[in-house]
Amino acid sequence: MAGKDSTTKKYMSDNEVFADAFNFYIYGGEQVIKSDQLRTLDTTAITLPYKADKSSKPIQKHRDILKLLTVMTDDKAAYVVFGAELQSQIHDAMPVRNMLYDAIQYSDQVHEICKAHKKNNDKPDTSGEFLSQFHKGDKLIPVITLVIYLGPDEWDAPMSVHEMLDVKDSRILKYVQDYRLNVIAPASIPDEDFEKFHTELKQALKYVKYSSNKELLKKMVEEDESFKHLSWETANMINQVTGSKMKLRRSKGEVNVCKAIQDIRLEGIEIGQTELIKTLMVKQNLSADEALEILDIPEDKRETYKEMIENKGEK
Repeated sequence: MAGKDSTTKKYMSDNEVFADAFNFYIYGGEQVIKSDQLRTLDTTAITLPYKADKSSKPIQKHRDILKLLTVMTDDKAAYVVFGAELQSQIHDAMPVRNMLYDAIQYSDQVHEICKAHKKNNDKPDTSGEFLSQFHKGDKLIPVITLVIYLGPDEWDAPMSVHEMLDVKDSRILKYVQDYRLNVIAPASIPDEDFEKFHTELKQALKYVKYSSNKELLKKMVEEDESFKHLSWETANMINQVTGSKMKLRRSKGEVNVCKAIQDIRLEGIEIGQTELIKTLMVKQNLSADEALEILDIPEDKRETYKEMIENKGEK
């Protein structure tokens, strides 16, 4: 699990891939967020909730990926904080979890603004500013958190805090603040919409979508030429997330996923054939050469099968 988490975080932390995910979700694929406008932030979030006795207990949360977008508009810098939470499994309490992440991020912004006022010896103009140390002209940076679900199933968990409540009275609910999830789930993406991605995140998520159906996966990979020229990083991420057991060589610049899948299928056939040879050898008291002859294994493959039999014997 640790290997899968580190691989997916490293892959999604790439600015181009990260921007691609948010451009797909927010702008329908339009290239609004540029990779060079993103800066990685500390993913450790800490806030200090105060108790009645004025003491405090730190709450610390680790986000998966956090980046700051800086855009110049009318000669002024505009900022947005983007957070990505990567899920290999469906999380039924995700609305509350993400709501806390975002709240801590806003709390941290307020804390930093107040600290800056104190450092600069800024005098409050009102009693409200004196009490909070947050001045009327101060503004917060918006925070957008996107869940990227890396599983083949539909996201069937609650999409909002309201969906988690056992209350149906609309008069009550209208006073209960809601928090809605932003989720990318491959199973919910129509095939034509994958074209809205502009990096190999398209192939990665498309593979995840079909990973639980071997026949559809094989057909999709064979028909999509791009799967014959994937980067090692994308192929490795796919491997880790889906457990596909493709044998990847780091030295190669590109990976032919179509061929890698065929190799897996052929290897499965060879393993099954090897078990049959071993059974024949034991029950009929035959040598490996005799069993291979009876099964009419081609001459050019006999040494390979004999090596597989010997290796299994060592285990």
